[in-house]
Amino acid sequence: MDHVKALILKFVMVEVMVYIVLGAAMKVSIGDTFLISLILTIVAYILGDLEIQWPLSVTLCSRFLRSGWWCRDH
Repeated sequence: MDHVKALILKFVMVEVMVYIVLGAAMKVSIGDTFLISLILTIVAYILGDLEIQWPLSVTLCSRFLRSGWWCRDH
């Protein structure tokens, strides 16, 4: 269910931005902006949320926790 919510939210944000840039500014039809947004959302979700973000966040988090720089007084 979390994946569905993330996809819907990502699609809405992408659709708004694509419509503003392409639809309003360049007079692209709403159907074309919908299709472009759908493709961009699916690609971004697969590459960004499923493939790249999870291993990267685990690596960064483990380095962050081991380094201890976050608890030092400056």
